[in-house]
Amino acid sequence: MILKKAIELEVGALGSFNGETEELNGEHLRVIKYQAPEVVLKFPVLHSTSMMSECLDANLFLQQKYTGRVNYKDIEDKNRDSDGETVQVVTLDKIAASLKAYFTFCEEESLDIYDGLLNTFSADQKLWLPPYRFKSHVIDRVKSREIEFSSGNLLLLHVKQFYEWMYKTGRIDKIPFDYKYVSVSKGKDKDDDELDFLFAPDAVISAYKKPLLVQTTDLRVPKKHKSDKVKRDNQPWSLAEMTAFFGTQYMQFETRRLWADLGFQVGLRAKEITRLPDEQIVDPELSDKSVFDVEIIGKNDKRRTVLVPKKLMSRLFAHKNSAKRLKHMPKYKSYLESLPEHSDALAYEQTHGKPLFINQRGVRISERSVINIVSKSRPELRKKGNLILDEPHFHGSRATYATRLIKAMFAMGMPLGFIKWKVMELLGHNSWDTTLQHYVNVARGITYDEKLDLWVSEIYKDVEERLTREKQELSQEVEASVRELGSEEQG
Repeated sequence: MILKKAIELEVGALGSFNGETEELNGEHLRVIKYQAPEVVLKFPVLHSTSMMSECLDANLFLQQKYTGRVNYKDIEDKNRDSDGETVQVVTLDKIAASLKAYFTFCEEESLDIYDGLLNTFSADQKLWLPPYRFKSHVIDRVKSREIEFSSGNLLLLHVKQFYEWMYKTGRIDKIPFDYKYVSVSKGKDKDDDELDFLFAPDAVISAYKKPLLVQTTDLRVPKKHKSDKVKRDNQPWSLAEMTAFFGTQYMQFETRRLWADLGFQVGLRAKEITRLPDEQIVDPELSDKSVFDVEIIGKNDKRRTVLVPKKLMSRLFAHKNSAKRLKHMPKYKSYLESLPEHSDALAYEQTHGKPLFINQRGVRISERSVINIVSKSRPELRKKGNLILDEPHFHGSRATYATRLIKAMFAMGMPLGFIKWKVMELLGHNSWDTTLQHYVNVARGITYDEKLDLWVSEIYKDVEERLTREKQELSQEVEASVRELGSEEQG
């Protein structure tokens, strides 16, 4: 049996023995002191008595992946990833889960993960190697809809990376994968404000139109197994879905309703809700503002400002000062004091500040707790024969916010260029990607019924007034710049 555990791991740099010893299981071991200490809490590792060497290799791979020592240069004479690239613990946990699934499969099928990888083999023989046997297993799971197409490819990607690392570190003499380059065409913006290449050099135009060359292998799920179904987590919720969701007994708990409304009314990701600092939540009665600017740390640790309507801010402020939360806050202080000085967990808390939402143990809520409010509402409806929540995903609340806001801005007559800029700013996207374009396409096709019109109007009324003012101020700045430029030319 393969087990995945979370441990406290020291991954500091420049370690040396300090002359002291420490007793462990009746034995005295020399203590290592690090000049640059770093303790990682909840570091994922694999353990098994039947596949000990495989798990040890996997654990070293995970550790080097975290510290940035893993790189794939010169594999098959291909220069790909750069040195020093590190990953977060949450990503390592996914890699560990993938390797656990692979090792479990090999154990059940009595396969040796090193089998055949120390010798040469033909194309036909390759299909019988453990990675390709696992590939067939993954494809079967995708075909049966047990896992998604993307999840299947992620499993195989992690296995591929593990074998590349074993080759790089001399654990195997040959890689079974066939590397090849495929051309991927660049997405083009077909809207009226598309990039204008009228005055661009030919080299720039040629580079823009030229497809990208992406390296891949044959250890992946073929595209023919990809479902045509639109990814539901990027689809907005309908009024019926929202009514059923908020009407469940499970969602009558105010804290859960706040999590949901931060998605529907502010467009926050689940992770961003866990990071919401309490210092950003203020008493709205002390201000005449109808919308409040709140700074958050979003995806890839990028800071951005979101807009919180006054009614929602009132509820957040009430939660901040609730007796239940204040009761658990001393536990959060104790939790901080218990963290190792150089741990990643302490650094995370120091970066993001005191959280608005904590659990009964006084610890910051998890991303999974926020996401699960949808899945935990389903059983209650299913008992009544209502399957309306079988497809919606929490991330769809963010899609709902985006599409409703875009629809409202269209109705206000705002130009597409301003809409794109504002949506990118509020949602925290660095560029106008396919997801944002999907939101625009959906927004253009939305037809509200009377009830949804009232819901949208109530939530976004104050935000619309704020956006209208921003658009007017921006237009005035542009007009002033044009007049100034014209005066300089005349002079």
